[in-house]
Amino acid sequence: GPATWITTLADWNAFADWYRPLLESRSKLSPELAEKVESWTEGARDEEEIITRLLRRVSDDVRYTGLEFGISGLQPYDCNEVWENQYGDCKDKSNLLRAMLAQKGISSYLALLNTDHAGRIEKRSPDYRQFNHAILAIEREGGSLQFCDPTIEFARPGGLSPDDADREVLVIREDRAEFVRTPATSAGQLQYGFDLDLSADREISGWMTLRC
Repeated sequence: GPATWITTLADWNAFADWYRPLLESRSKLSPELAEKVESWTEGARDEEEIITRLLRRVSDDVRYTGLEFGISGLQPYDCNEVWENQYGDCKDKSNLLRAMLAQKGISSYLALLNTDHAGRIEKRSPDYRQFNHAILAIEREGGSLQFCDPTIEFARPGGLSPDDADREVLVIREDRAEFVRTPATSAGQLQYGFDLDLSADREISGWMTLRC
């Protein structure tokens, strides 16, 4: 990464104050989509089931596609447009889920992170260029945050990929920016074994074994 970061923002709260309106102007459900949300969650036993049902709608029915022209590299497309088109990138899908949860009275916040290498954020220099991914932080009972990544198909609440796990993320709350760490999770291990022979005419033959 760069040796020097230069920014005009005083702190991360200033960054959040700039970024928050970009989200809010794209987060109001249409009456038709609000009605669908009510239909999808009808009969849900508790908040966990509501979150699960809506997360699966966004993760499974909206395919991951990024069309980042102009400001859309930073600002999500309108949540209704994302659902109508059935595609969006990480911030589009996270913001859509955020708007759906708000319809059910569940607070959640966009969380920005860097999935490259160790995911290091230079906190002395507030800047959107330090992030390349967005997930959702859902407010749960007691003020804890439950993270989910709606770009993962068949996602479940709290389920994160290894690239999302054990990372510092910037949560864009209603009144401030807050750095928190996602929980450490493991996707298990992959082991590759090769038993190959190279013939005189350069043909390779043999076995590859994959253990998960």
